[in-house]
Amino acid sequence: MQYLTLDGEFSSKYEILHSVFICHIKGISSFEEGLEYVSKISKKYNDATHNCYGIVTINGQQKLSDDGEPGGTAGMPIGQVIKMQNLTNVVAVVTRYFGGVKLGVGGLVSAYTQSVVDALKVSNIVSMELSRVVSVNFDYACYSAFLNFLNGIKSKVLDTVFDNEVTLQFAFPVELENQISNKIAELTSGKSELIFETENKYYKY
Repeated sequence: MQYLTLDGEFSSKYEILHSVFICHIKGISSFEEGLEYVSKISKKYNDATHNCYGIVTINGQQKLSDDGEPGGTAGMPIGQVIKMQNLTNVVAVVTRYFGGVKLGVGGLVSAYTQSVVDALKVSNIVSMELSRVVSVNFDYACYSAFLNFLNGIKSKVLDTVFDNEVTLQFAFPVELENQISNKIAELTSGKSELIFETENKYYKY
């Protein structure tokens, strides 16, 4: 299982009829992180006319805010752009400085949509894959061979402890579990086994 999100924080600026729309968009790991980001951007631009936003998460939580714009003209278009790009775990905040000319309902929807589209053009979209996180202990003699094996597949080394043995913590997509378990058994002659964390997590590779 995997999903698309953004790796980092990105922004763009869009102007129409003297109104300025500044979009900040970011990949997040939780709904709460999205709310914190909205608060951060809103405080930074507390002199703006509106700070509208959309938060979309993989567990189905979402929040769309028009922040004083006519209903359905800001938050909903922001959320729709995110969803149409098949993105999730994303927050987008569009700050508007009113330029004195009313855009109308259609104009607002178009402006908020274009602002997010422009930000996505400069964003780094990545795939996050559902992964197992494991630890394994083995002799130093196996360490180099196992690292070479991990470098040849999708994996991410999280921690390494050198003591009497090497303890390696790493993550890998769930579908590679049998392949990795077999490799550990082969290298250690069955002396080492993977120790699994109970909760699967998402990682990019």
